[in-house]
Amino acid sequence: MGGAIAPDFPRLPQLILCPRAFEFPRELPARCHDDVASVTVMESPVAPALAEFLLRRPLVYCALGSQGLWRPQHQELLAQVLTLARRRPELSFVIAGDAHSADNLAAAAPSNAKVVAWAPQHAVLRAASAMISVGGMGTIKECLWHAVPLVLVPQFNPYDAQGNAARVVHHGLGEALTPAEFVETGRLEGALDRALAGTYAAGLGRIQGQLRAVEAGDRGVVLVERWLRGESWPGRRFDMTLGLKWRESVTPEHESCARVSREWEG
Repeated sequence: MGGAIAPDFPRLPQLILCPRAFEFPRELPARCHDDVASVTVMESPVAPALAEFLLRRPLVYCALGSQGLWRPQHQELLAQVLTLARRRPELSFVIAGDAHSADNLAAAAPSNAKVVAWAPQHAVLRAASAMISVGGMGTIKECLWHAVPLVLVPQFNPYDAQGNAARVVHHGLGEALTPAEFVETGRLEGALDRALAGTYAAGLGRIQGQLRAVEAGDRGVVLVERWLRGESWPGRRFDMTLGLKWRESVTPEHESCARVSREWEG
């Protein structure tokens, strides 16, 4: 859906863990199969201090996503959200930082902001009126599950966020700020106000219904089992019944991630 975090294998079928409704209106290659379920709604315990905040309205949620710890530049976003919280005492904020920065952020937070090192995301999103995010696909899908409008700052995510943000804007699910807009006084606040005003309610309701319908199905399981049995698909690039062989080789770059490329031979 977004940037290339891993190599692409153009001769292999590809499962896209996202609803077709979130894609641009374009034809995908025949080997690409979307509408595959991928959202796990986890019921995690909520600490009493956080539970009190989840009763407040309107509630704004800001989180870095699963890779926040690896990107120190995200602290700039958290600092600006804290500044916004001080300016808007009528709003309540839950801010998920990371284990290394949460204590310092909490010490600087106003009384209407709760800073935690980790948040039970689905529990917070059920209560949230808007989400400020860097644009990771997992967070976006969870926001769509709960129909929570998005304010995205995608420049802090160097991978798939730009494409994700463009789709959010295209479908009327929220707003994305450019690097110049992010540092411009009042732009983040204005985007948040539009999200809280219900500007994106219609688009969110439509996509939420389509996402939940996809999540109720087993299309991905059916496709994988079919391919493992050697069955083909329309427009196939290769037939798995031909006894294809593969060779694994770790590329010298990104050795710490142990990226593996597969070369297929007939």
